Amino acid sequence: MAVLLLGSMLVLSGCDSSGSNDDSNEGPPTVDVQSTTDQFTVSFDASGTTDPDGGEIQSYDWEFGDGETETGAQVDHTYGTEGDFDVSLEVVDDEGESSDTTFTVSIDPDKIVVTNDVTENTTWTSDNTYILDGLIFVDPGVSLTIEPGTVVKARPQGEISNEDGASALIVRRDGTIDADGSSDNPIIFTSTQDDLEDDGDLGPTDRALWGGVILLGNAPISEPQSV
Repeated sequence: MAVLLLGSMLVLSGCDSSGSNDDSNEGPPTVDVQSTTDQFTVSFDASGTTDPDGGEIQSYDWEFGDGETETGAQVDHTYGTEGDFDVSLEVVDDEGESSDTTFTVSIDPDKIVVTNDVTENTTWTSDNTYILDGLIFVDPGVSLTIEPGTVVKARPQGEISNEDGASALIVRRDGTIDADGSSDNPIIFTSTQDDLEDDGDLGPTDRALWGGVILLGNAPISEPQSV
């Protein structure tokens, strides 16, 4: 009986080390933009933009919606008037591939971003909305008064301009907070993700959006430490 052996040749073309022909990691850059607003000034950060090819981003071109432009991964822009502005960003990688995104920023001078601790007697008034940007402390011996009708919102993790993992209002030992609202004129503490004009924007599963109001007392604890 004769046996015939047939030779064969396997040709791999365009495969990775696993033997699969997968180009899913190739393509234009993936744009990631964060922004924080402090009255008329907006800080834009696109440094989280990535290139799936493993290359580098070569250029960031911004248009701010008011006729002004800028370049760079991190830029600040100050608007001359309040209103809504459509901001666009185009990024180009080292292979010439580009991606772009457009989003809207709202400029409202009545929104005050709080980034520093309360170190002297301070009053937050009802004609402004206060945005907590990280952990904000009321120092010992200092009083923070919040008028009835005032809205205080807190930025969630990912939108905070510093390394704090949450936004919260924390009254240190011997500090004071005087916040006396009413049912007709309440003081509202909530997240910046809460649209107060939309009763259905957040539901019971939308939790841990901010760190709350924390009062540090003088009760003994198991491990003495200063805060």
